[in-house]
Amino acid sequence: HASNECSYDTARSPSHLPFPTTMKVQLSLSAKSLPNVAGMFKGTSDPYAVVKISSPGKEPKELGRTEVVKNTLAPRWVHPFIFDHKLGTPTFLSIAVYDKIAKSSDKAMGSAMFDVDSVLGSKGNVKGKRMKGGGTMICKILKHQGMGDFNLQLRAIKLTNVEGALGLGLAGKSDPFFEVLSQSKGAWDVIYRSKHVKSNLSPVWPEAKMDLALLCGGNLNKPIKIMIYDFESKGDHVLMG
Repeated sequence: HASNECSYDTARSPSHLPFPTTMKVQLSLSAKSLPNVAGMFKGTSDPYAVVKISSPGKEPKELGRTEVVKNTLAPRWVHPFIFDHKLGTPTFLSIAVYDKIAKSSDKAMGSAMFDVDSVLGSKGNVKGKRMKGGGTMICKILKHQGMGDFNLQLRAIKLTNVEGALGLGLAGKSDPFFEVLSQSKGAWDVIYRSKHVKSNLSPVWPEAKMDLALLCGGNLNKPIKIMIYDFESKGDHVLMG
């Protein structure tokens, strides 16, 4: 059947496109091989991204900021950015990554700029670019189809304790959290990440609310994946199931 993802040839004029000139799109971000700017003996950086949008003759406007992902140089941010895009109009996304520093100024980790039409015209609506400062930013833009929200309440019973060396539980009980992933052209994207529940092998997580457009792109028969991890403050979370 027809895909809900949007891709088009930027060489064609907007008047020949099979959808309206203006469309609502959703942006998701990830990065890899970021430079570690935490400093000597201070562990690994805690990156977050700031996104600004601009077009000729208009001042750049901040779309928003991702969540902070602790202790990683390859973050997969969950926070989406939804905005209106006029097809064929030059629109640029400026993305800057910073290391979140407690009780001090955040440190720049790198930056990159993307042309929205160029990303929409790329294979899979995904484009990667080397960042000024090091590392690679990966930008994905899909058509956003508003359908309402999906509310999900999860609990688990008698999870396997993977805390401590060899998963023997000698350091206490695991601190489980879950991720909800959606499949997009063979890849699984993280759509939602819960808070962790401390020292509990039968956790009940707070109700989660997700945008159906982000979760399934309008296809209610689309599969989702739920993965549970043991939270580790250093960022090296352990898969529980």
